[in-house]
Amino acid sequence: MQTLFNVYKEIADSYKGKRFHIIGIGRSGVGSARLLDILGADVNISDNRDADMLGQYLQDIPENVRTFTGMQDSSLVDNIDCLVLSPGVPRDIDIVKRALESSVDVIGEVELAFSVLKNLSVLCGFDLRWYGVTGTNGKSTTVTLLYEMLKAGGYNASLTGNIGYPLSEKAVELLIAAKNGLEIGRTDIVLELSSFQLELIRELKLNISSVLNITEDHLDRYEDMTRYADAKSRIFNGQGDLDMAVINADDEMSMEISENCKADKYFVSTRSKVKGIFAMGDVVSLKVNDNIENLCLASEIRTKGIHNLYNSMTAALIAYLAGVSQGIIASVLKEFPGLEHRLETVAIIDGVTVYNDSKGTNVGAVIKSLESFEGGIILIAGGRDKNGDFGSLVPYIKNRVKGLVLIGEAAEKIKKAVIDVIDPQMAGSLKDAVEIALSMAGRGDTVLFSPACASFDMFIDYEDRGRQFKQIVRDISGSMGQ
Repeated sequence: MQTLFNVYKEIADSYKGKRFHIIGIGRSGVGSARLLDILGADVNISDNRDADMLGQYLQDIPENVRTFTGMQDSSLVDNIDCLVLSPGVPRDIDIVKRALESSVDVIGEVELAFSVLKNLSVLCGFDLRWYGVTGTNGKSTTVTLLYEMLKAGGYNASLTGNIGYPLSEKAVELLIAAKNGLEIGRTDIVLELSSFQLELIRELKLNISSVLNITEDHLDRYEDMTRYADAKSRIFNGQGDLDMAVINADDEMSMEISENCKADKYFVSTRSKVKGIFAMGDVVSLKVNDNIENLCLASEIRTKGIHNLYNSMTAALIAYLAGVSQGIIASVLKEFPGLEHRLETVAIIDGVTVYNDSKGTNVGAVIKSLESFEGGIILIAGGRDKNGDFGSLVPYIKNRVKGLVLIGEAAEKIKKAVIDVIDPQMAGSLKDAVEIALSMAGRGDTVLFSPACASFDMFIDYEDRGRQFKQIVRDISGSMGQ
């Protein structure tokens, strides 16, 4: 017991008295604050949003942490040792520039937590395995599937990162275990990694990395697609020939950024029999060595759509490389129902099926969702523009969409991009949009809420947006006695 406590104390001593400032009071920021507080660091945290907008996050900040809201004054980073950025914070704002000009160390929440966990695993002698998944679309579904497969295979797995449980919170959990003298065995950490998180990666070293796809997104933050793809490529940093990478062979940009990857590469495809996993017709097969082994039928996978086939195959291949048996992997694929806000069935109203796809925050995600249906779609879209190319939707709208309802700040921009193929209806609220969409739909049609935009013009986040959408639909369904 004393040995483990001494491990905790040795790590804490290296942080004690060091001055940190965290920018961003959200899940990652609060997680960083909790981690640094338990290590005994001197911590400030700030957010330019007012206190009444931050809700429960403020209640979760440790009392020793000095909190500043409604401001982001550059003087806050004077006389600090390290600046910790939450993922949504860009590096070109004044307070970050001032820190960099003053030679302050600037890191991200993932890097902070990884450093602590790496030291903990070395000093305690426990086995820590790292799996990281990035991509424009499908990350949350893929990492959740992988997590379920690892758990079903008997591994002590944790699901962390961009999906909502910060890596820093996992570090807090394991530090407390060490402090209390609890033995820590092998731990498998599954990380969903956004481009924002990868921007500040330095030491993160993954046993298995994966890139699902790279399509247009976040061009309000990145100058162009090259810069966006460069951020994604940082997932391979630190990997060597004893590590592994899983790459979508059918996605051109994913293949491009993996060219300099030093890990042993495996691939995912629906077009050719690659080294890794592939689907030919209805059969999904593994080819890790020279032998081809059938895993399951694509039609047996519970989540539907071509995008979910890629997500499922990627998770399956990573799990297999991690040591999970084919039987367990196939069983999870056949049972996994999908995630909330990802092409989620909400209700059937007078023969019209309503889907919540609030996680469709970019054009590429909406295209994948539209491809899941043959036609008869009433699409509800709009929100805060991320400099998306809405013109890319035109051929899919032309072939599959019979009605379009637009909301939010980007409504006019979307209308201009698609007006040649459809005349959209404009709605002042999400409730109005749902009512208009249902009035346009006939029996057998689909109402699809897939915004192609961020949510922050009208909602807290995509989850808040999706839940409000579902409540509106359920209220309408209930009032109709269905």
